[in-house]
This record gives sequence, C-alpha cells and structure tokens, in this order.
Amino acid sequence: MTAGSKQAEPLAGSGARLVLPGLSMIAVTYGLARFSYGLFLPQFRTAFELNATLLGLIAGGSYAGYCVAIMLSSALSPRLGPRSVVVLAGVVAAAGMCLVAAASGGAALAAGVLIAGMSTGLASPPMGDTVRRRIVEQRQGPANTWINSGTSLGVLVSGPVVLLAGADWRVAWLAFAAAALLVTGWCALTLPGRASADRPSAPPRERLSPLRWFTRRSAPLLAAAAAMGLVSSVYWTFSRDLIVHAGFSPTASTGFWMVIGVAGFAGGLAGRFVQHRGLTFALRTSLVGFGTAIAVLSLAPGTAAVVFTSAAVFGALYIMLTGIFLVWSVAVFDQRPSLGIALSFATIAVGQLIGSALAGATATLAGTGTAFWLFAIVCIGSALIRPHRDQTRHFDDLATGDEHVRQGPS
Repeated sequence: MTAGSKQAEPLAGSGARLVLPGLSMIAVTYGLARFSYGLFLPQFRTAFELNATLLGLIAGGSYAGYCVAIMLSSALSPRLGPRSVVVLAGVVAAAGMCLVAAASGGAALAAGVLIAGMSTGLASPPMGDTVRRRIVEQRQGPANTWINSGTSLGVLVSGPVVLLAGADWRVAWLAFAAAALLVTGWCALTLPGRASADRPSAPPRERLSPLRWFTRRSAPLLAAAAAMGLVSSVYWTFSRDLIVHAGFSPTASTGFWMVIGVAGFAGGLAGRFVQHRGLTFALRTSLVGFGTAIAVLSLAPGTAAVVFTSAAVFGALYIMLTGIFLVWSVAVFDQRPSLGIALSFATIAVGQLIGSALAGATATLAGTGTAFWLFAIVCIGSALIRPHRDQTRHFDDLATGDEHVRQGPS
C-alpha cells in the first residue's frame, strides 16, 4: 500500500464525523442567525414600530456582515485552521442572537442582525477547507451538498422553537443562541486544527489576484449569483409578513416557514442534477421555477394550497441553486476552489443586501405584493444568463458520462 492510499483510508472514514457537525453549524448560522429574521418580521414590525423600508434595510445588514466576514474567514482559515474559525463563527452567531433578544429599539436590533449575519460568512470557508483536505475527492461533492443543506435544517428547526416560545420572541432567540453554543462545542471537539489541516499530497495552489477574479469565464457565474441573491431577499424577508397580513394565523404561517426548511433538503440533489442534465439546463429551469414560486405567493397569499406549494418550491430551489453555484464556481476557479466558493456566495449576499433594501422600499411605496411580482420578473429574466462555453462543455460531458464530476467546498 502506498503512502497516498494509507492516507485516503482514514479520510474516507472521517466523512460523517466532519459532515454532521459542519451541517449543524451551517444550520445555526444560516438557518437561525441569518434567515430567522424574516420569520420574526411581523413581531419586529410591531415591537419596534418599523415600516417596510427600515425592516428591509435591517435585513440588508445581515448580508453586509456576511460579505465582510466571508473574505475575512477565507484569509484566516488557512492560517488558524478550520476549527478555530468555525468556533469563532459559532460564538459570533450566539452573540448576535443574544443582542437581538435583548434589543430595545431598531438600532439595537440592526446591530444584532448584522453581527449574527457575520457568522455565516465566517462558517463557510473553513467548512469548505475541511472537506477539501480531510475527505477523499470522490466524496467531496456529496459532503459539500449535505453541509450546504444545513440551511434547511436550521429553517425547519426554527419553526417549532417559535411555536413553543409563543408570543415571547425573545425567548426563541435566546434558545437559538444556546443551540449555537452547543454546536460550537461539538465542532471544537471534532474539526481539525491547523496542525492537522494540511494534506501533505495537496498540490500547490496558484495565486489569483483580485483582478483575475472577474473574467469572461466568471462573469456569467457572478451575474447569475447576484440575480439569485437579489430576488431571494424579498421572500426571505417579507414572505411570512405577507401571508400573515393575508389572514394566516401565527401557527399556520410558522408551518409555512417549516415547509421551506423541509423542502430545502431536496435541493441537496443539486450536484446530481447538474451531473445528469448539464449546467445550463439545471440553472435555467431552477431560476424559472424559483421566480414562479415568488410570483404565485403574491397571487394568492391567503390560499393555503398556493402558499404551501410556493414555500416547497422556493425552499427546494434555493438550496438547489446554491448547490449549482457551488459546483459551478469550482469549475470556474479550479485552481482556488475555496476562493471561488467564497466569491460566488459573497456575490449572492451582495444581491441580497441590495435586494432587501429595494424590496423594503418597493413594499412601502407600492405594496408587498407588487415587490414580489417585480422580483419574480427579474428572476425569470435572469434565466437568460448562459454559462461560459468551457463550463457548459465540462458539465455536458458529465451528463453524458464522459468524465467524473469534481466538486469543491461548500
């Protein structure tokens, strides 16, 4: 047995021990610390007497924090090791959620949301590095998509916590913070530190200057990521508020949120979808379906069948699209896969930052339903974006079985 094969054996067996805590960290950072804001938006509107414009701007703070933190994390993870940065992400998530729970006004709420949002950016790159360095290449794709689906788990779990907390939303946010600390402890015990993070056989990576991030090959990826982020923001921020105003009870509207989370697990099939149908087909059909889910919610926000169908399609396709961007970015930035993931996911967050502000302003001026329709049109229009022919050929080859898929970190 060669030295390389000796190393591959324990790496293959370590998959579940790394994926489960990683998935849980994504659940508490993305599903709880970041996206739960929209779940509680009706309560925030009442408690702090905020209009839609201000609520949208506060939501944008979460995405702004993400953009700053993901670049910081990309730099810290190779130096400190994945474990240290993931632990930092968990602590920041807990701190931000505690600030939300203790908020006495809109400014304090905005600060808590921003800090909680930073945890998502801190968590993603080190988890990607862990997968790349500690799991054999053939299993990296499934590992990444499972970790990526942690968002759905967090969204799902937030529902029962809300129902148990009842009218006291502050208790729910304190429970979220406690969950973040528990998961942080788990990650501290299981994830590799700096000394064991580097795989000796890993090839040297080419240095890419920022000027080389934006090329003809990366432009379609980043344009599609920005569009998807922008249009998803209206749903994450205002969907529950929309159906509550249409007559849904707190329990039914919380169930709507849980459906988003449950359906998201279907999005974990993104890698296989791209592999079997090709990148262009997967991207375009997902964007059209995504836009349709946004549009139909505003069409009949008081009709249960429409509302829950919209939630299921949105939840599944949100995770599906992030998975598509995951595998696509690795094909574009094949020399620096973790950089590609960080850049594409930061671009999604920039779109969400802009979209949250635009959605809030549009809702104030023309109504929430109008905002949903406008964003849906943008989403369906973005399906015209076509990946660069190099990536199209690569994934078309995968669809016909000509080569093996190579996926990178989540």
